[in-house]
Amino acid sequence: MNVKVTIVTNDEDVNKGKRVRNGALSLSADAKEMKFVESAPRRPRQRGTKIVDGQLLSMTQNDRGQFRIHTKAIDPREFPNYAFVLYCEATDAMNKIFK
Repeated sequence: MNVKVTIVTNDEDVNKGKRVRNGALSLSADAKEMKFVESAPRRPRQRGTKIVDGQLLSMTQNDRGQFRIHTKAIDPREFPNYAFVLYCEATDAMNKIFK
C-alpha cells in the first residue's frame, strides 16, 4: 500500500534538528494521502513590563495595571541599613509612577 505523505512547516529548513511540532494531520478519504500542516507559531505570553530596576528591588506592571515589587536575591547583611535602603528604593519607584 503506497501512501503519499506531505509535510507543511513554518521553517525553511525542515531537517534542522529534532523538535516537537504542533499541527493537524489529515488523511484523505481513500487513505492514499496524508498531510501534516504545522500550526502558526504562538506569540510568547508577555509578562509584566519592568518599570523600575533598582539595586535591591524591581517593579513590574501587568496588563491589568497592577504593580508588583520583587526583591532581588541578595544577602541583606552586605548592605548597611538594608531596610532603609529598600524603603528609599520603594518610595522612589512609587514617585516615578505617580509623577
